[in-house]
Amino acid sequence: MSFFKKCVAVFTAMMLLLPFAPNIAASDVWAAETVSGNIGPELSNSVTYSLNLDTGELTFTGTGPTINLSSSYDSPLYGYTNLVKSLVVGEGITTIGDCVTYNFVNCKSISLPSTLEYIGWASFANYNMTATLELPASVNNINSNAFSGASFTEIKFLGTAEQWKNVFVGNTGNDILSTDVFKIQGHEHDYKLVKETQPTCVSPGKKYYSCSCGRSY
Repeated sequence: MSFFKKCVAVFTAMMLLLPFAPNIAASDVWAAETVSGNIGPELSNSVTYSLNLDTGELTFTGTGPTINLSSSYDSPLYGYTNLVKSLVVGEGITTIGDCVTYNFVNCKSISLPSTLEYIGWASFANYNMTATLELPASVNNINSNAFSGASFTEIKFLGTAEQWKNVFVGNTGNDILSTDVFKIQGHEHDYKLVKETQPTCVSPGKKYYSCSCGRSY
C-alpha cells in the first residue's frame, strides 16, 4: 500500500471513530488550570479560594472569616498542599481558620490583609520561607502551633510594641516568635533584668530578661 493510501485509510478510520469520542469542551480544558471553591464558614461562599495550577498562586477572596477545621484532611485544599507556591489573602478577610493553610511546604510568599485578626492552629506549620512574613497590625490572636515546625528568615509585626503586648499568642508551637527572627516594625528591643536566681550546689543560677514589647528570655 502506498504512503498516500495509508494516510487516507488512517484519516477514514479516525472519522469513523469520531462520533464515539468523549465530548470535551474547550472550557473543560481551561478549567483544569485552576482549582476553586468555597472556604467560608461551613464552606459558604463568603470566602472563596482559587489555586492557579500553573503558577502555584493560591488566592482567598471575600469578607469575614474562613472555615475552622479540626483536621487538614477536611480541607478542600487537601491534596494540593505541595502545589502552593504563594498565598494571597485578600482584603476583607478576618481569619485564617484552623488547619486551612496547613503544610504548604513549598510556599515562598505570603501576603496578608490589613483586616486579618486571627491566625489559626497550624496555619503556617512546616512552612520554609526566606521571604519576610509581615503580620498586619490588626492581628490580635495567634493560635497554638500556628508556626509549628516552621522556618522563616524574618517575621515582622507591622503594629507597635504596645499593640503586640495585647496579641494573644498560643503557648505551644510558636517558639519562633520568641527568637530574633521575629521583629516589631520600628522597635528596638530594650531587655532589662527582671529576675535572678542564685546558683546552688545542685542547680545553676538563672537570669530573666524582659523587653517593653512583652518579649522575655
